[in-house]
Order: sequence, then structure tokens, then C-alpha cells
Amino acid sequence: MSIWKELKHRVEKGVETASQKSQQMVEISRLNLRIRGKKEDINRLYRRLGILVYESWNGDEGESLVLSENMKEILHLIRQFQAEVTALEKELLSVRGKVDCPECGAVFDRGAKICPVCQAPNPHAASSSSDDRDTAAEPQASDASSQQRPSDPSVSPTGSGGDHRSEASGNEKKQIEAADEERRPTVVPDSPRALAEFQTAVGEAIFVCPECGNQLKKLVDTCPHCGEKFLQ
Repeated sequence: MSIWKELKHRVEKGVETASQKSQQMVEISRLNLRIRGKKEDINRLYRRLGILVYESWNGDEGESLVLSENMKEILHLIRQFQAEVTALEKELLSVRGKVDCPECGAVFDRGAKICPVCQAPNPHAASSSSDDRDTAAEPQASDASSQQRPSDPSVSPTGSGGDHRSEASGNEKKQIEAADEERRPTVVPDSPRALAEFQTAVGEAIFVCPECGNQLKKLVDTCPHCGEKFLQ
């Protein structure tokens, strides 16, 4: 039975990892589509602005060029869309676990202490390590508080008062177990046959490259169609 328990644990871990990577790919695809849409809007505005500029210049026989209200409106829209693209690109870097160097603009891993190109310090490295320490300290503090919780000497193991408290404690325990059962994302069966069927069902997931849109047979670090690296 220990072998099946170990296999069950590995399958659960694999399902959790695959789910996280799938969510990451979906988010990357969503951001890439929004960035492309904004850039296409900017290109259309460029073309429209060029037509208006030429018409205005040609109407004055090349003597002067005065910005019309339509031109000013298009210029403001271009600036607005460019700011939105910059914000989306920063969000995309964050989803991929990357940052851009404030000195040279190079892109590298968020956890790196210095930029590999210009050796400038990474301002995000300290905050990232601090968040990791806080996250790791939370369960330890919770365990310590539960272990140091003193027992209530006023509660008697016998008598009607003790029975009511025991019954209430039992009800609370059932409620906690029910809540844990609802929050559990995936339940993997123990039997070999059911486990094999479960693995087959998990393997039917479909993954799509967020860059070129081609279907991938499995989770990989690099798309075999366009060479895009999206799971680093």
C-alpha cells in the first residue's frame, strides 16, 4: 500500500503543478492578445494621423501645417494606448517571473540580485525574498501557537458540562473536516485501476502556445512551432 500512497502523492503533486502552469499559460495568452490588440489600434491611429497630416499640408500647398482637433485627439489616443501597452507588458513580465533592469532595460529573472548585462542591483530581489520569508514563517507561527495553547483546567472530563463541551467540540471538528473536504482541489483514488483511469483523464488536457496559438501535446518550456519560451 505504501507504493500506491507514494504514487498517489506524486500524481496529486503533478496535477497541482500542471494546473498552475496551465493557469499561467492562460494568463500569458490573455495579456499577449491584449497587447497585440492595443498595438494594432496604435498602428491604425498612425495611418489615420498620416492621412490627416498629408491632407492638411496638401491643402495649404505645403506652406504650413496646423494641427486640427482631429489630429490632437488622435495624438492623445496614441499616447494613452502606448501607456496601456507599457503597463500590460510589465504585468506580462510579472506573470512570467521576470523584471526589466531600471538602468539598461534588460529582462532577467525576478529573483536575481543583479542585472546580468550591466550588473546594476535588482530592486525587486529584496522584496521578493522578504515575501518568501513571510510566507514560510506563517505556517510555523501557526503550529507554534497551536502547540503552546494551554489546556483549560476549568473544563471537567466528567459531568454534564464536560459532555456538552465534548459534543460541541465534535461538531466543530466535523465542520472543519467538511470545509477541508470542500476546499480539496483533487481527490486521487487509491486503487490501481481507478488511479490509472484518473491519470488517463488528466492526460486529456489541451495546451495552447500563448504566442503562436498552436496546440501543444504537453507542457513544455519552449514552443516547438515558434520557439517562444513561456514557462521559465
